[in-house]
Amino acid sequence: MGGHVGDRPGFEAPTSSQNAPGDAGELVGECDCQHVAVVTYTADGRFHFITVRAKVPKYASGDPARPSPEEAMAVASGVVAYTGTYTVDESTKTAHLNIETSSVPNFVGAPNQRRVVTSITDEELKITNPRTPAGVTLELVFKRAK
Repeated sequence: MGGHVGDRPGFEAPTSSQNAPGDAGELVGECDCQHVAVVTYTADGRFHFITVRAKVPKYASGDPARPSPEEAMAVASGVVAYTGTYTVDESTKTAHLNIETSSVPNFVGAPNQRRVVTSITDEELKITNPRTPAGVTLELVFKRAK
């Protein structure tokens, strides 16, 4: 992979994202890219990922502990964050993730969490999540954080 993925921490974006064709060959749809995301792989085998919808309505009450049900749903449905450890299989260019904590409880400890690195340079990271919980393939492009 041109070195250890952890040698290049601190990518943000995504600058582009799309759902690739599913098992039946259908195009599931393209991301509206209205999200802000950051992914970090550290040299000691830790990773962090967060994506947040860029445009979420502010809480009318101003109190983050007291959103309306609609406000809470708008925020919760636009956030995915998880962290844990990873190992890399250089022969397949695959990062195998062990998700320890997540905003989506079903991700924690889920088997076969992997990300295929399709390209990595000093300025850009392209990864594929070959099977999301929704059953689609997700391709992401991240630019180096400045």
